[in-house]
This record gives sequence, structure tokens and C-alpha cells, in this order.
Amino acid sequence: MKKVIRPMVFETNSSSTDSISITNDIIMCTQDDFNKWKSGELLYNAKNNTLINPENIRKDYQNKAIETYQEACKKDKYRTPWDKLELSLQNEWIDKYIRDNFHNCLHYEELNDWYNQIEISKFIASNGEIIVAICLCSYNEGY
Repeated sequence: MKKVIRPMVFETNSSSTDSISITNDIIMCTQDDFNKWKSGELLYNAKNNTLINPENIRKDYQNKAIETYQEACKKDKYRTPWDKLELSLQNEWIDKYIRDNFHNCLHYEELNDWYNQIEISKFIASNGEIIVAICLCSYNEGY
């Protein structure tokens, strides 16, 4: 007779503490976006599970960088306010924010460095457009 102690957990009588952590991401995109990603025109943002244009990263995240600076100003009353900061220092702050927060934007060729298994399937939508599904699987063994 089986007794469930913890639902959705595989348990044995073994005294070892081996475990495996499995994570999956699925990217759904059009064939056109997939081709752009493969050619380097788009990047995969693993944090948000989206394909993004690298040229838009600075534009898209500039406001967030400014917001983090203003939050730091609230904590440090001697810090120069953003609107009085030199343009070169503003750009330096924005660039550092992007480097610190968006190092997980991947080129297509970098997928094998991050994921253990990659499966690609293509589907035809009702309007005739080709949809690409990329299943990314990573697993870590823990002891």
C-alpha cells in the first residue's frame, strides 16, 4: 500500500538526499522573429521569456534606471539629484543599470550554454502563419 506523504514529490526509502531541479521555458514566436533571432537582430530575454530588439533595450529601460537612481537619492541626501547630474554621469548610470540587469539577454547561439536540452517545433496557424515553439529545459542535480 502506498502512502502519500508529500503530494507531487517522488519519495523512496533511500537514505540519500539526491535531488534534481528541472526548469522549462517555452518561447513562442513567428517564423520571421525566429529568423531575426537566429541572425542576431533579436535577443532572448530569459528573465521575461521574450524576444527583444537589442536597440530598444536602452530606450525601454532608461526610465527604470532613472527611477533606481532617484530611489538611491532618497537614501543618500548628499547625492546629486538626477536633473542636476551631468549628462555623461546620467549615461554612465543608465549603462551600468543595463549591464547589471540585462546580462541574461541571449543570442540564439548562446542557448546551449544556458540550457541542457532544446526542442524546436513548428506549427501552422489558421491564418497560414508559421509559429515556432522552442522548449528550453535545464536541470541541476543537487546532493
